[in-house]
Formats: sequence, structure tokens, C-alpha cells
Amino acid sequence: MAKYIRENILTETPVAIVATAWGDKPDSSQQLVQRLKVQLRSDKNVEFFNSVNAFERKDHIKRFPRFILVDEFSGTGETVANRLKHIGNHAKANGTAVDPYVCMLFGMEKASEKLVNLGYKTYFCAELKAGISGYFNDAERDEKIALMQRLEEELAPAINGEPMPSLGHGQAEALFFIKNMNAPNSNFPILWWPKDAQDRDRDTIMHRAEL
Repeated sequence: MAKYIRENILTETPVAIVATAWGDKPDSSQQLVQRLKVQLRSDKNVEFFNSVNAFERKDHIKRFPRFILVDEFSGTGETVANRLKHIGNHAKANGTAVDPYVCMLFGMEKASEKLVNLGYKTYFCAELKAGISGYFNDAERDEKIALMQRLEEELAPAINGEPMPSLGHGQAEALFFIKNMNAPNSNFPILWWPKDAQDRDRDTIMHRAEL
């Protein structure tokens, strides 16, 4: 990612690298920003921000109209698109024309397509196929989707009012996580949903802190 940023985005123009994090809660995108900070330490025209909110404070957007929104994973592209829209609206209200880029370490193919179709300059270091739909077609795909949904019937339909996201948030069908880090909710719930249909704790392959 650092190599791509240096070769394709950095010029003499000041550039902000912004984590997709929102608010004050810790987020894995902030860890990525810290790692990029080390990799790009010799590039003096780059400034780093640990959240979208930090970037929109003061006159940062006016100082850095060219910015890169970064994260380690995007499942549907929805969160990234919402962050970009928010920054764009904030900039427009202050009379600033922005030049946004998106860089993800990993992400689903559909997430990349969504962001490109919205007109954003987008780069995913690795694009991942949907776990079922990306590998099977027609009747075979439908059969395997039905089998996965049958497995999901063994899970709690909701936890603390949050419904179980069938096939992953946005039906992303993701198969991705980084060891010892928070698993994205885009993954198949059978891999991380912490309660079964009898409300018993499950011993899962992945773990997600929000539940």
C-alpha cells in the first residue's frame, strides 16, 4: 500500500492519509495509519489523521484537499462511501474542492466496484471474491447459498436487538480476518456469530468485539 501511494498519489501537493475510523472508539484503520506513518516517514508533504472527525476539524480539509481514505478491509464499500460523502459535503459547505482517493489492504470485489462506480479513485491491494457466489454459478450457487442459510438457522436470530446478518453484512459473503484482530461483520455469521439458536455461547473461528 505504501509503495502504491508513493508511486501513484504523492506529488509535491500536500496529501492527508485518513483512517476510516469514526468518533473516539479505537479502530483497526488507525493501526494501519500508524504503520503507513513509518513507511512514509521521509515524505514531508504527508500528514496523518486517526479519524474522519479529526480530519474535518479546523482547516485540515482546506489544507489537504487531496486525501487518501485507508483501511485494512472493506466488505461492501458502504462505510467508505458514506465517509467520503460526509467529507465531500463538509468540504463543499466550506467552498473546498476535494481530490479523494481510496486505498484498502483487502476488500471484496463488489466493494471495489461500488466505489469505482461512484467515481472514486480506488485501489485495493487484494480483491477477494464472495465466498460462495464468487466461485459457483446458477443452480450450484443457489444450492450452496441455501445450505449456508440452513446452517444460519442454528444461530441466534438476534443479539441485543442486532439481527444476525445472513451471509454477512450486505450479503458480502466474506472469508477474511486478521489473527487477533476484530473480525468484519461482512464474514459469514457461521464463522463469528457468538450465540446459537438456544442462546448458548459458541466457540467460533473468528471473534467480533461489538457483540
